[in-house]
Amino acid sequence: MNATLKELGWLGPEQARPSVTIEVNNKSYHVKLDAKGTRPYVNVLTVQTTRNRDDNFVVSLSEEPKFLSNEVTAEYQSRDGWTGKLSFRSLLVGGDTLPEEVKAFLSEVEESLTPLQRLQWFHANRIPDGERLVGSRTTRCCSPTGEDLVELLEGRERVIRDASDWLYQTLEEELSLQPQGDGSMRFQLRKRGHEARPVHLAGEGVRSLLPILLAACWAEEKESDSPTMLAIEEPESHLHPTLQIELVRRLIKTVSIGIPVVLETHSVYILRAVQLAILEGHIHSEEVGLYWVDQGKDGDAKLLEIQVDEDATLSNWQPGTFEEEQELSHRIMQKRWEKMKR
Repeated sequence: MNATLKELGWLGPEQARPSVTIEVNNKSYHVKLDAKGTRPYVNVLTVQTTRNRDDNFVVSLSEEPKFLSNEVTAEYQSRDGWTGKLSFRSLLVGGDTLPEEVKAFLSEVEESLTPLQRLQWFHANRIPDGERLVGSRTTRCCSPTGEDLVELLEGRERVIRDASDWLYQTLEEELSLQPQGDGSMRFQLRKRGHEARPVHLAGEGVRSLLPILLAACWAEEKESDSPTMLAIEEPESHLHPTLQIELVRRLIKTVSIGIPVVLETHSVYILRAVQLAILEGHIHSEEVGLYWVDQGKDGDAKLLEIQVDEDATLSNWQPGTFEEEQELSHRIMQKRWEKMKR
């Protein structure tokens, strides 16, 4: 939710030290962080690159870091006597003293993280009703509700047209960006045979859907300021099940041209739509990552990876999940059968 690394450190126990591991091409880059204290930066306690489970480069912090305007620099040393100054502008380590093989691997890591450069995250509540969020941080692309997309997409006719085409095919609604009497712009919708109306007069489903659709169309343009990745909290909010399924199909198109999409969902319809898309050949099972998130007794979030097979079978699935709907259907059929017998 746009949190800093330091704020993520506050979410754990006082003695916790967050760590991050990035795996690329059977190799891993690992950093252990010290996110506590009052400093505006995160201390990197250890750095480790590993190749095929054999330690390749492991160093630990050996002196108090120096904090510059946008960089942290400190002396590090390894168990075998290596010492050198390393710097951090992000989680990735830099410095002229790094071994050449480590530099080469870090360039692979950096390339793998390209989609995170302009990640667009959306609130579960994407209906701002014209009010601006107060105190929210500057985001990479648009606000978490999409409330500023009117200004950001002005002049981008192809983005508006692509969104309008999909809306027309799905809901028979046309989308346009029109000037107002005061010189400002606003989105308008027009249903076949009806007058155009401003988006704030549309139903909650369309208003909740529109920011996601526009961001996806914008990302697909792959411009210098376009989103490079979408993260959407509860995409099913305010959407009819049929529209949830159509949205999944639309986002699979976004994924197919190289824009990763992360969905945090409680919807069985979205899960089934992804499974069906695998069976229909619109997306490969290897392109889908599925995780069950649970909270332990200690308050920590636990991630359980669900294996998605080529036939869309889900292995390691939590028992009882999404079975309430099937149970209700079974009970309805049972009651009907009992009435018929009587």
